[in-house]
Amino acid sequence: MVDNSSGVKRTAQVLVPRYVEKARRALGEARETLKGRHPELLENAELYLKDSESFLANNQDELAMLSVGYAEGLVDALSFTGEVNLSW
Repeated sequence: MVDNSSGVKRTAQVLVPRYVEKARRALGEARETLKGRHPELLENAELYLKDSESFLANNQDELAMLSVGYAEGLVDALSFTGEVNLSW
């Protein structure tokens, strides 16, 4: 019997890097626009993205997805302040 699954990526292996890339782009855009305002929020978003990558590397897919979602939520919350208009 041949195992064809060895080359198949887990869903999180496909999605998390895409989500992290988009969130980092939005985070960079927010940093530029905010010019030093809300540093704690921006730092926490970056830490969540780093956590997400670490969890993914350790096959903790659920935690990886949750962490990137938290980061996206923090970055997206900046839109509600009216100080930034982010494009995802």
